Formats: sequence, structure tokens, C-alpha cells
Amino acid sequence: MDEINQLSNLLNSITTIETDSVNAACELLLCTKTIYSDHKDDVIKQYDLTGEAKFNIFETISDLYKREKFHSDILFTILDSNTPEIGPINNKENLEEFVKMVDNSFDFKVDNTVKVSKEESNKVLNGDYEKQGYIDLLITNAHNKAIIIENKINDAPDMDNQLVRYMKYVKEQLFKNDKDCDIRVVYLTLVPGKIPNIDEYDDSFAKYKEMLSDAKSGKDGKILKYRSAVDICKDKPDLVTFLNNCIKLFGTRTDDKALLKKIYLEQYKTLLGHLGGKAAMLEYQKDLLKEIYSSPEKLKAASDLVDVFKEESIKIQYINDCLKPFLEKKGIDFILEGIYYKVWNKDRTVNLYVTGQCGLQIGFWANKNFTEEEKQEYIKILENAFEEEFKSVKIERDYEDSWVCLIIKPLAGKPNMDEFLKYYTNFIHQIKKEFQKTQV
Repeated sequence: MDEINQLSNLLNSITTIETDSVNAACELLLCTKTIYSDHKDDVIKQYDLTGEAKFNIFETISDLYKREKFHSDILFTILDSNTPEIGPINNKENLEEFVKMVDNSFDFKVDNTVKVSKEESNKVLNGDYEKQGYIDLLITNAHNKAIIIENKINDAPDMDNQLVRYMKYVKEQLFKNDKDCDIRVVYLTLVPGKIPNIDEYDDSFAKYKEMLSDAKSGKDGKILKYRSAVDICKDKPDLVTFLNNCIKLFGTRTDDKALLKKIYLEQYKTLLGHLGGKAAMLEYQKDLLKEIYSSPEKLKAASDLVDVFKEESIKIQYINDCLKPFLEKKGIDFILEGIYYKVWNKDRTVNLYVTGQCGLQIGFWANKNFTEEEKQEYIKILENAFEEEFKSVKIERDYEDSWVCLIIKPLAGKPNMDEFLKYYTNFIHQIKKEFQKTQV
């Protein structure tokens, strides 16, 4: 309740939202924090969703990574011992890690009888006619054990009787109804959530439908295992974790073939992180939208908050109002001109300015174009003042080189606006002194 009261006071002080909408807005802000905001930064960092930290070869060569077959091909390349050059590298250990990801209790012996195939052609009776099918990935051994992988990483729709048709093919045709036959079916998605509608499978596959009935709700059954490329909640093993475990197997190996396979694994892990992280973010956003649409009051509150927050002039005015006492407290004789607090040089050609634009902006502006030498001189003043902080703050400069500045997004890791401005305005006096030295 204290949080509601604090938010209510804040909204009443800075907005024109109607009183009867304030409580809905406060509840919505708290929901935003718990449903979306608390997860957003973690997901962005964990899966490099800014795209700045990691190069990925798969994303630079084509858009095929969005397609189902692309991922099946990569997994086949990783698991098949016959892949040229990289296939034999840690192959047994990679397969063992994959089996653990599928089902840690599955008695699947990884030996020289293991066969990995992709798009394995199969025909089974589908009611009163034969249905042609292709298993995305199939891993078998000579001990009548099999792992069927149905790849839905691109969210492809299910075909009729798909999983039970593949099970029937493996058990009856491949393993000739051997009593020791044991199968695991992996329903592989980008993120958790998608499940097959087992109840819709034809009764002609009744025996196999029954084998999957304990997984109808989306929870793992004895045979059917739900796995994903990325599992943000870490409820189950996922492909990213599998790839990480495979990468660890290399230890300090630096021979060419080992490095080639290691890079291949790392690049695929990065790709899955980007794709799965974005998909996970959308799921959090959908959860938040569900809360927004839960009542007319919350829907109106969300609209009102957007109206307030998207109005740049209000934000600049608010932060400038907060800036004023900090600048006055330090005895810095800035003059407010429009939205900028400025200190001019003697001939009024260059100024040092501070403003609430874009959060907090500290920089130099000139009535003339800066020379390259002047530009570097002013950048150096900012760099010296901010020292380590400077490295994490973006320098902006316009194409005509008439200004250079630091743009610091609010609240930049600080708990509130006062602490944010207190911290960053501590550098202003030093910047001003250095600026005035350049005018002598």
C-alpha cells in the first residue's frame, strides 16, 4: 500500500490524469515492474538483444535462420560424426550431452552404432491411406533406442497425426516391433509454450496416442519431452545450455579443427540467444498487455501514461526544473536560455550548456563550425571530467561539427532523479573551469 500511495502522490504532482484513474495507473505501474520491467534488462543482457556485443555469422549471410530446416541442418551438422572435419570432434560427448538434455534417465547407449539422420522419409497408414512423412531429426542405435526430434523452432504448424505417425514408423518399420524398443519424442520450440493437440490425433493411432497422453497439458511425459532453444525460466534443459556444455568440452584445445567446431557451436548459441531472447521478450510484453486489457480503468491509465511520457517538452521542462537548484547550489552562473542553461565565452561564439533534453545533456555548442582541433579539445574536457563514467556515456556530435556533448539517459542506474542529478552535476564545475581556460 505504501508503494501505491507514493506512486499516487507522484502522478498527482506531475500529471493531469483524472483522480479516479490514478489508482489504476499506480496498479498498472507496479504490474509493469513485476510482469515486464524486472525481466527486461536481464533478458537483454543475457541474450545480447542490443546486437552490439556479438558478431554472428548466421545473421549476416541470409534470413534462412528463420526457417525450420536451417536449424535441423545445424543440429545434424553438430551431432553427426560424418560431418567433414568437425564431425568426429567430441562427437560421443556431444551426443551424450544431447541425450541428457532430452531425458537424463533415458538408457540410450552412445557407441559406434549410433546413426543420426535428418528428414528421414517414412510412410505409414494414416486411416485408410498411406501418408508420406519426413522426421526432422532421428537418432538411433543398434540397441533399438531412438530419439525423434520434431523441430518447431520457427513455430511451424503441426501436420495431422505427426508425432504418432513417426512413432509408428520407428517402432513397427525401423525396429520391427521389437519388445525392447524404447523411444523418446522431442517437441523442440524456440521458447516454451507451444504444444501439439494430441486429442486431435486419429483413433487409428490409439496405442501411440495413449503413450503421449501424460504430456497433453504441456508437461513432460514418459515419451514426449518439451524442449526449447531458450528457456528463460530454466524449468527444463534447453539447446543453449546444451551448446554451452559442448563448448566447455574443448577446454584448452587450440588445434584448427577443434577451434572450427567450437566457433560453430558458439555462433549457433549466439543466434539462438538472439532469436529466443526476442521471443521471450514478446511473451513478457503479452503478459503485460493482458494486465492492461483487464479493465477499462487500466486501459485508460496506460493511454494516459503514454500521453504524458511521450511529450518531450514536459520531460525537458521537468528535468530542467530539477536541474536549477543543483546548478544554483554549486554557485555556477548558468543563464537559462530556452531549454538550455548556458555559460558563454567572452565573444559568445562557444558555450558550455546543460539541459534536461534526452535525460541529461552536457556539452559545447558553437556559433561557428568547430575545427577538428577544437572539437577534440572539448571532447577531452568532457572525458577528463567524467573519467571512467565517460566510457559508458555516448558522445554525440552533429554532422556540421558545431556541437559535441554527452547524453546521459535517466536515471542511469541511480535510484531517483535527485541522486541522478546530484551525481552527474558534480562534474559541471570542473568542466566549466576547463572550458574557461580555453578562452584565455
